[in-house]
Amino acid sequence: MDPGLVGPNAFILFRVISAFVLFWIFTPPSKKIEKSDLKLLIICSICGVAGNQLLFFNGLHLSSPLNAALIMVCTPILVLLIKMLSGSVLTTLQWIGCLLGFTGASYLILHQLGSSKNISSGLGDIMVLLNASLYAYYLIRVPELISKYGAFQTMRWTFGLAFIPVFIFGIGESMEVSFYSFSVYHWLAFAFVLIATSFIAYALNSYALQHSEAELVSNYIYLQPLLASIIAILLKKDVLEWQHFLSGSLIFTGLYLSSRKKIS
Repeated sequence: MDPGLVGPNAFILFRVISAFVLFWIFTPPSKKIEKSDLKLLIICSICGVAGNQLLFFNGLHLSSPLNAALIMVCTPILVLLIKMLSGSVLTTLQWIGCLLGFTGASYLILHQLGSSKNISSGLGDIMVLLNASLYAYYLIRVPELISKYGAFQTMRWTFGLAFIPVFIFGIGESMEVSFYSFSVYHWLAFAFVLIATSFIAYALNSYALQHSEAELVSNYIYLQPLLASIIAILLKKDVLEWQHFLSGSLIFTGLYLSSRKKIS
């Protein structure tokens, strides 16, 4: 996207198609989706794939990396707020763990990017926030389908239904992509996004939701900026500093508290 080889909407279209094909290949024969679950499946498709991805990529295009990163780490807090508004009783450990993780991730993002060099659009920030809200709602609702149909079966139909709205927004940009101008590096990066961050990430996330609660799964988003820093250090694109240890300690402490069994 950065050199303008692939537009944001086209990128989402390619992601949805590749993930749907891969989930279809690796999904064993299973029972059909019941009509009573179709409405929830459409909601999860919009919140977890179509609306979520379109808002994030277009919002990121208008927003700054700093603002987008900070807004995205609000997802676990949004999960807790949505569950609270729906009547769920949340424990003190859940809130403490979530806030500690948010503090650690936010501090690391601010330290890594610096707010003075980023120019952001208000519309872009709103789009990223809407994306985070949709994804939070998706994390809460999709376990109902996963528990009934399995992780891969649910993802196959979630991406399949997402194809229609994503196709409408992305077909124009996809026709403008000049694949012949891709270098080997561009092809590898393109394949990584289509396979690793689309198919594998959603597969592992759905499997996690099958065995854990939405608030715990969402808290692991705090590891993203920490892991990005560790990878950058290993690639010698960053230097290990005390801020990494402080942020890492806060994040892992938050994850530990969040994973504790509920107490009244």
